[in-house]
Amino acid sequence: MSRRLFSLAVVSMLFTGCSDSIGNVPDSFLGCDRVEGYRLGDADGGNLSTSDCGLSGSYIDYYAFTLSSDRDIVIDLSSNQFDAYLILFDRRTGDVIEENDDGPFDTDARIAGFLESGDYIIGVTSFDPGETGQYTLDSDTN
Repeated sequence: MSRRLFSLAVVSMLFTGCSDSIGNVPDSFLGCDRVEGYRLGDADGGNLSTSDCGLSGSYIDYYAFTLSSDRDIVIDLSSNQFDAYLILFDRRTGDVIEENDDGPFDTDARIAGFLESGDYIIGVTSFDPGETGQYTLDSDTN
């Protein structure tokens, strides 16, 4: 089954009883030694700052998670201080699976669709290089 299973869609139900986990958090990802664990279904606040890792002139925070089974997911990133940009990576290869800048609102980001079981990294960054500020990362699974 291919990883090109993503589509921008709204998933309306929160999956309960989900056994997804943080899994093993890698020591580094794409040269950044700051990777946080993340559990889908949780809301997490963060702060992009000048001390964060860099990616193409922007600051970025990485969050690792593991899916124990195939499922639909929604990942939302919102900020009142910068134009939010989300990137979903395959943790094993570092390949970009999906990225989003303006959905469903002008300065927030959303990635929604079907993912196979496996290990992933969420990249939280800004659309414009060098932007910093507080954000909220939230997700649902179905």
